[in-house]
Amino acid sequence: SGSTLLADHYHDVPLLSQAWGIGKIGLPFVDGHTLSLLGIPIPLSADTTFIASVRYLGALHLRVEEIAANVDAAQATTRVAGVALQVLRSLQASDASQDPAKAALGDFLNSAKVQQQDNRVVLRAVVPASLLENLLSSSGSTDMPGSMEPAPAPPAQ
Repeated sequence: SGSTLLADHYHDVPLLSQAWGIGKIGLPFVDGHTLSLLGIPIPLSADTTFIASVRYLGALHLRVEEIAANVDAAQATTRVAGVALQVLRSLQASDASQDPAKAALGDFLNSAKVQQQDNRVVLRAVVPASLLENLLSSSGSTDMPGSMEPAPAPPAQ
């Protein structure tokens, strides 16, 4: 028969999505009955369902949908996500460097939109190709994402 979570929400996956996932939040993010990330409580219940999908339409379009327990929970998520985006955008804007990787991150953050409809919250964003390339090229290094500089060689002994 299969997963009831998949059966219940497969119709919510956007048509022609190249990659998608349906799931609920679980360990290691749930401590007791509260959800936290790096020790910071997040206003989501442990039984919140998420549907994530990506589609390529000339650029990579990311969509993450939360199906909250009720409208009040969805409003709380919308507020927190909106504040988080504002903070991230302001931090990005305060860095006036001409680094193309930081500019791509700025484009990503500026494209992000959070919308609520009843008990659902949808985050949409466009991921620039240069940001993907940068993340993929730096995934093997110990440098921070966005750094295109090679790590310094260890001193000779």
